[in-house]
Amino acid sequence: MNANTSKLLTASLLGYCFWNASNLFTPSGIRFETYGLIPLLIWILPILFYLLPQPSKFSGNPYALGVALFISFMSTIVELNVLAHLALALALISLVPLLVSLIPWYLSAISWMPAFGYFGAHYFPNVVLPLRFIVPLLGSLWGIWILYRGKS
Repeated sequence: MNANTSKLLTASLLGYCFWNASNLFTPSGIRFETYGLIPLLIWILPILFYLLPQPSKFSGNPYALGVALFISFMSTIVELNVLAHLALALALISLVPLLVSLIPWYLSAISWMPAFGYFGAHYFPNVVLPLRFIVPLLGSLWGIWILYRGKS
């Protein structure tokens, strides 16, 4: 597979995962879900930091993209949005090197998913909104630091 085909396939799979998780972009009226897109944009910062200096690196890990596609298909079959959000996170993660040291950033993806707001509304309603911004910010800072350290 040549580089252009790989980039097109990666962009197509990312587009499909974004489309399948499109409920992230429509307000649900639930108090803790109103600001779900902002934590997602914060969480994506390490990906942008990694790809912007060299756009030629825009090619996802084929194994992670395959798993993301499978999970995304499964979310459609079983009608579970949380699987679509997990697939989107995995598809986005596939754009950066898969490193053990990036696990804190990978795990901080839960903060932009609606499941975090639903869970937080029941178990820690007073702090769920600040956590939706603090967790992806700390995860992104960690991811940027690890990726920066890897470049030097």
